[in-house]
Amino acid sequence: MAKLYEKFVLNFYKKHLPPQQYKVHSPIFTWGLDDKFNHIGLEYLPQMKSDIVIVDKVNNGELIIDTKFYVKTLIKSNHGEVKKLISNNLYQIFAYINNISYPGAITGMLLYPTTEGVES
Repeated sequence: MAKLYEKFVLNFYKKHLPPQQYKVHSPIFTWGLDDKFNHIGLEYLPQMKSDIVIVDKVNNGELIIDTKFYVKTLIKSNHGEVKKLISNNLYQIFAYINNISYPGAITGMLLYPTTEGVES
């Protein structure tokens, strides 16, 4: 279901955004490593394959969308009763935003498929 949801969102934007202004694609980002890094162990870094990237050619902006499909969007941690987003999802979108090489404005979004309010 997660892959189906991801492809649905990607194709929705491809169909409904005008291609003259927007480029909708799913690129692989490279790690923005320090030039002094000797790249030993590079093969152990995970591949950064984005779900959806929307480039606004007119306003020089880029939106990175990472789709997530879970039964429960918010979870309780071992440290309390307050439900929160899954931290790995936040770290993932943060890594995308901080490693992309784009000259314009970069924003990121986690997109969850839910129509109900957050339960306590």
